Amino acid sequence: IRKQSRFVSTHMLSVAAGAAGALALSLPTFVVLLRAMERSVGLAPPIPSQLAGESAEACALFRHLPALRLRLAWRSLGAVRTPVHSCGLNGRSFLVKREDLASPAYGGNKVRTLQHTLAVLEARRARAVAEGGAAPGMLVVGSGGSNQVVATAVHAARLGLPPPDVAWLSPDEPDLDNSLNMLSALSLPLGGRVTAWGASASGTLTLAASLLGLLPKLARGEVVFPIGANTAAGVLGQVGAMLELAEQVAGGEGADPGRV
Repeated sequence: IRKQSRFVSTHMLSVAAGAAGALALSLPTFVVLLRAMERSVGLAPPIPSQLAGESAEACALFRHLPALRLRLAWRSLGAVRTPVHSCGLNGRSFLVKREDLASPAYGGNKVRTLQHTLAVLEARRARAVAEGGAAPGMLVVGSGGSNQVVATAVHAARLGLPPPDVAWLSPDEPDLDNSLNMLSALSLPLGGRVTAWGASASGTLTLAASLLGLLPKLARGEVVFPIGANTAAGVLGQVGAMLELAEQVAGGEGADPGRV
């Protein structure tokens, strides 16, 4: 089940207002927390099984920057080169890169971010165990209809990683896509849940309590995937997608777009 769109609504505006209120409670605290989440993911070089099991030619980032192959963990997650389709609507033409077809298990743009973030986690866990330590756990942050929660649970299982803990910070509009995503998440193996969803009608205390609930996980050295996988590793996955698109434009699969 793939969510293709999300619409601005009164509910979402109220959640945004709650978020602003929560941040206003202690802005420095939340800035520190967000930075801690990003650092908890970080970057890591690949382990031997990743180098042996994945072809560098399958990764656009490595095709253009081959020096990164030995410096950045990556898993294909079974993803394929996504096609570019020419479309038209109301007299306007545009190109669509079909990221929904990225993986037969679960597609969408989250696959690109997880190719690096899950690989980094896999590599860190393997090295920790090899050194006699404890493998770090994983927690994924999202809203009620989060694609990231579903995609992480699906692809983590395919890599043999433990089920992720989940922090649902707020509900989403109860439309078809969000509802199906929530049902999909609940049908998958999940770890514990860290959330104060519903603690406040305004959402302010809900978001604040949920975010602060992540602190014990971060203190234990666990990996926390923030909303949107906004980490260095996740962004590099999207860079790979853009490089793939550039290759397709150069190969004549679509016109050079004026904007993306």
